[in-house]
Amino acid sequence: MEHFIIVLLTATVYTQVTAQNTNPPLSISKPSISRDPSHTVLYSSETVTLHCQVSNGPPALQYDWYKDSTDLNHHEGSFSAETSGIYECKAKKESSESDKSDTYTLDLQAIPTPTLSKPTYTEVYTSETVSLKCEIQGRTESWTYQWLKSGEKLQETTSQLVIQSAKTDHSGDYKCKGILQGRVETSDSNSVKVNIHAIPTPTLSKPTNKEVYTTEKVSLKCEIQGRTESWTYQWFKGGEKLQETTSKLDIQSAKTDHSGDYKCKGNLQGRVETSDSNSVRVNIHTIPTPMLSKPTYTELYTTEKVRLKCEIQGSTEHWNYQWFKGGEKLQETTSKLDIQSAKTDHSGTYKCKGNLQGRVETSDSNSVTVNINAIPTPTLSKPTYTEVYTSETVSLKCEIPGRTEHWNYQWFKGEEKLQEAKSQLDIRSATKDDSGVYKCKGILQGRVETPESDSVTINIHEPPQPKLSIESEWKSFYQTEKVTLKCSVDGDSNEWSYEWLKDATQLPKDKDDVSLSGKTLTISSAKAIHSGFYTCKGIHQTRKPVTTIESEKLQLQVAGVTPKPDIRKNQWFKPFYTGEEIQLDCSMNGTGWKYSWHNVKESKQMNTNSALTIGSASVSDTSGYLCKAKRGDFSVNSETLDVEVLQPPQPKLSIGSEWKSFYQTEKVTLKCSVDKDSGEWGYEWQYPNEEDISLSGNTLSISSANVNHSGVYSCVRKHLTRKSVTERKSEELKLHINGTTPKLNIIKHQWFKPFYTGEKIQLDCNMTGVGWKYSWYKVTDSKQINTNSLAISSASVSDTSGYLCKAKRGDFSVDSETLEVQVQKRPGPHIQSEWAEAYIGEKMSMQCLNVPSMNELENWSFRWFKGSKEIVSNDGTYIKGNTLTLSVQSSHGGEYECQAKLKDRPVETAKSKTQQLTVHALSVPKLEFTTKLDDIMKGEMTLKCEISDGREWNYTWYENEKMLNFSESETLTVLGTEERIKSEFKCKGVRTERPHFTAESNVLVANNLIFKRQILLAISGCLVCCILILILGCIALKFMRKPVEKKDPTENDLFFKMTDSNNQTATPLKEYMDNTAIEIAECKEIEELLTNGASVTQEGDAIKDEPVDSPAAGTNGLTSFKGI
Repeated sequence: MEHFIIVLLTATVYTQVTAQNTNPPLSISKPSISRDPSHTVLYSSETVTLHCQVSNGPPALQYDWYKDSTDLNHHEGSFSAETSGIYECKAKKESSESDKSDTYTLDLQAIPTPTLSKPTYTEVYTSETVSLKCEIQGRTESWTYQWLKSGEKLQETTSQLVIQSAKTDHSGDYKCKGILQGRVETSDSNSVKVNIHAIPTPTLSKPTNKEVYTTEKVSLKCEIQGRTESWTYQWFKGGEKLQETTSKLDIQSAKTDHSGDYKCKGNLQGRVETSDSNSVRVNIHTIPTPMLSKPTYTELYTTEKVRLKCEIQGSTEHWNYQWFKGGEKLQETTSKLDIQSAKTDHSGTYKCKGNLQGRVETSDSNSVTVNINAIPTPTLSKPTYTEVYTSETVSLKCEIPGRTEHWNYQWFKGEEKLQEAKSQLDIRSATKDDSGVYKCKGILQGRVETPESDSVTINIHEPPQPKLSIESEWKSFYQTEKVTLKCSVDGDSNEWSYEWLKDATQLPKDKDDVSLSGKTLTISSAKAIHSGFYTCKGIHQTRKPVTTIESEKLQLQVAGVTPKPDIRKNQWFKPFYTGEEIQLDCSMNGTGWKYSWHNVKESKQMNTNSALTIGSASVSDTSGYLCKAKRGDFSVNSETLDVEVLQPPQPKLSIGSEWKSFYQTEKVTLKCSVDKDSGEWGYEWQYPNEEDISLSGNTLSISSANVNHSGVYSCVRKHLTRKSVTERKSEELKLHINGTTPKLNIIKHQWFKPFYTGEKIQLDCNMTGVGWKYSWYKVTDSKQINTNSLAISSASVSDTSGYLCKAKRGDFSVDSETLEVQVQKRPGPHIQSEWAEAYIGEKMSMQCLNVPSMNELENWSFRWFKGSKEIVSNDGTYIKGNTLTLSVQSSHGGEYECQAKLKDRPVETAKSKTQQLTVHALSVPKLEFTTKLDDIMKGEMTLKCEISDGREWNYTWYENEKMLNFSESETLTVLGTEERIKSEFKCKGVRTERPHFTAESNVLVANNLIFKRQILLAISGCLVCCILILILGCIALKFMRKPVEKKDPTENDLFFKMTDSNNQTATPLKEYMDNTAIEIAECKEIEELLTNGASVTQEGDAIKDEPVDSPAAGTNGLTSFKGI
């Protein structure tokens, strides 16, 4: 009995302990639904993902999704929605679940179909502009478009497709479709057929009659084949625009000026203009005048047949004709008039005219005079030459005067008939036997035979002997002299050419300075080899092969050395000056010489005297001069004598320096000079003021100029020895002395105040005028830099100083103002931070300071680095100006550096020293129930918020995300009402020092505890009743039962027996209390039995019972208290 009571007490204690250690139910806040993507309008083809989100929810949640209140059987946090509808979701874990989210209405719209508008005109021609517009009705989004032509993708992406200058290959079926930001693509629009036609070429028809004459009507028609539009027309005649605008052009009464090339072209409503049509030539002829042709032979003779023909040239129509002789109308009406046997009375003037089908009658034709002649008598011409030489060809010609017909002839010598039948009789290589009397007569194509001509007598004899002579007066020659031999036949007759022989050998035409020209042999430059015996013979130029016998021999002798003329100079200068006299004489040994002087430069002869005198020389007389001695064709030149004539030099007055404008106290030097001064010239000066002026030769010096020296200066040069040389004055020179001293101009290239080390400093020095040399000086150390530009490529602090520029020319110098240059070290940035340690969730900032004045910060930009990686702004990091702001996360721990850079200059500082930031995690409170048995009986709950970091904390309590109170106590006791048993409780620590708060604790739900309390109370009540009943029963049995025989037990029993009780010396309770270790071991065994028998586990908000199929073997028949 005592063991049973112990078991019951143990079970009660175990149940209470188990109830306190079981996790409380979870509280899950109401979820919300978000959508991805977030576009305002969504379409049915898009993939839309809905997200069920729980704020501060526990991990490993499951979800239920609903559409239009229907469970979708989907349990993930995200759901891919494919249709429109009203969506809800809720979250759950184990037995806990949240409320449903607010409804979320998803509207997926149908993808619109674009509309493609048709072009303005159904028929479009090349070069026109075609515009197609693709519209998506009722849509305001920014669509891009895809254009298709006969299935081929085009490049255009806007809503309008414009073809600026259409071509035929632009024809096709056009479609379009819309694309919305790569998300949605519409179906193809309606198809629009675009027909691009080549601009047609009109056809111009020809007039009815091929030949049109004046006064007739002409019609032309312009047609555009296959086109039905309302075209207007333009007509052109020879490029000139006509007034007619219809398709037909009528000329009612043609005139000759209507002739021309006609074209037309069409115009369609001002949109399209065709090219020109084919050209039609319209020839408006004046009524033609027939042409009367002459008879076959121009010369007609009696008894011959005569035919005349009347023709209208260029016309193919069928004309009728009328004939007239001397104004009298004849009977013939065809185009031909035949006279079968001509008589002299048939001679006369004939005409005709034509008539065309009654339309047109021509005027009279030209008149043709027909002459019927009597048969003529031929004339025999005499031979060409009166004297005929043997071996010549003799020609006789038989002519019928006034006749041009092709006659045949018969020839007679004496009474002998010759074989020749042509009009000319040729006797080739004549001999004396060919002398005699010759006659002829003519025969005309078998038509006519003339009587015999008059007779001609021919005499033939031998050619004459030529005569050879020397042409010059002198008979002996010098080498290089020209020699001329002359061969003549019959005096100076030009009828002969000549053949020359030297020493019986024929001379070639041109060899060894020997040239043959007609009857003359010329030796252009005689030599000894030209000596010898010369002969010649004549060859008749026109009457070949007439050749004479050789002339008599002529001996030629070439001797001696060639002489040379001698020149004598009278008063010689080199050079002469203009106005001076030049005189030269020429002479040569021997007689017969003639002299001439020659200007070599101008290649002209000066005179034919032995003396050359130039009375007043000019510059144009500068040349080489030579004397030529000549006799016959032979001449000898003297050596060339060079004569130079110059203008007396113009003195040049110049300033000795390169600058022409001067300042007071400067030295001025003027120089009077002539070109190529050899010391033969003297100078005189003219100047306005003698103060401080000195003269030396050709130089005038002003030692210290002032404004009084301003004025006009000049000089005059004179020849020191040759008085005939004229004096000359220089051009005037105007000298200006400035009264004020100039100022230097300093040019600053990119000026800063201050500069930073490493920057480039460049200063230029400039001053008006030329000739200046510049020097820069550093004032602090008087350092001179000899250049007009001061350039410091990489400035240092030691470059801080005043700088001035000095401009100098000659002995005169000017200083600039001093320019102060300040160079500072680049600022070294450092990080200023309020904390070196931070806690997750805190907000902190760091500043990068690099300049002494905060007003200068706006000139700098800043970069931040963590480790070696540059920091960019994101969700937890924000950079503004020189400040880095952190919403502290665990990843923010580490070493920080910063760097500054001037915004408008290439100046960048070094990185700052590192700033270490240590990030600590927030303490996490542990929230648990500490409800005691007496609290359970009172219906109260006690929660404990435990923070184990050793700091002193105050506590803030939350129920269902609402703050309950602020307490210094770590425990919270609340009444366990039916409403509160489902509430979510959590806590966190707060205090006035950093860290100011902890993380939020875990979430506890009270309904577990209340349920366990109810079970415990029920079991406790049952146990009390059972114990009372058992005690009362035991007492009753003790007094009421009969004694029984003592038996040995046959099996082990879990409960105490009376025999055991009799053997004990103390009460069971006392024995139990005295044997604590044994009893504790037994309690553990009982606890294991109860645990194996009944497993009570908490899942979510409900207690689940695990059934036991049968009592375990180790329980010895005990049944567990199920549900405790």
